[in-house]
Amino acid sequence: MAQANVLGQDRVAMLQALEKVLATLENKLELVSLINRLVPHKVVGDGGGVSGAAAVLDRALEASPKPKLP
Repeated sequence: MAQANVLGQDRVAMLQALEKVLATLENKLELVSLINRLVPHKVVGDGGGVSGAAAVLDRALEASPKPKLP
């Protein structure tokens, strides 16, 4: 209750969620390897249009396995 008075209820809820995520990652280390797939490594500019979506698609295609040609 004291935290909510100082930080606000929304911040306390965010802290509690973060604590749960970190505890889960600590208990299930295999989830840490998935972070590379979930966190983008490219900064997508706000140039408008479809440039942001194109950059995300480009990154997804780079990570996907390439088919072997005969």
